[in-house]
Amino acid sequence: MHLPFTPNHVQLISDCYPPQPCIPNPAPNPQELSRLLYYASNKPGKVSKLAAELDRRVKLEARKGQAGNVRARAYVLPPLNRSVRRPIHLVLNRSLLITLSIYKSLVNECRRDISQLSAALISSVNTALSALPSDLELAAKAASVVR
Repeated sequence: MHLPFTPNHVQLISDCYPPQPCIPNPAPNPQELSRLLYYASNKPGKVSKLAAELDRRVKLEARKGQAGNVRARAYVLPPLNRSVRRPIHLVLNRSLLITLSIYKSLVNECRRDISQLSAALISSVNTALSALPSDLELAAKAASVVR
């Protein structure tokens, strides 16, 4: 039986995202984020791989938003008893906000390796702002990451 292999840095990043994007306050899972930050601070050679994976995720989410099928899908909040539907652009926005929070934590934790993060960080911020140019919350989060 062949099991697919997922690299450790990809698994650590995937674990930071909540199973269902939290609508009111998007944030990465705190325990998984601390595991990711520990991994990044103790293995500085992997910071560039983490940055590349985060950049890949931002580009994928932006491509989903620009594909035109955004309005066809909706997101159903599971904790509520009734079915409350949210447009997918809210889910896209929340996912991008979580990714930017992960970037901000990485920048604060791995200051000595900022050169490995910078190219992917700038590319991700540019892509996120291009995907949702009128979202002020996303613009504020992007500004706080780059600051």
